[in-house]
Amino acid sequence: SIEPLEIRVVQRGTFEKLMEYAISRGASINQYMAPRCITFAPILELLDSRVVSSHFSPAPLHWSPTRRHKQIHKLIN
Repeated sequence: SIEPLEIRVVQRGTFEKLMEYAISRGASINQYMAPRCITFAPILELLDSRVVSSHFSPAPLHWSPTRRHKQIHKLIN
């Protein structure tokens, strides 16, 4: 199931710290891009430690494969 959307605002400089961490582990500074999906525990801990506010979507999610197919079908036709 899909949980409600959560947006976490982090301290200024957090993504620079993230880049520094990646470079310290051998990433190339020229090839570095901020990750879109994070599962590595040390990076999650870094991000969690720098959260200044958290916001949840007030609306419940309504998604189903059938509904999406109908929406796409309407766009095409």
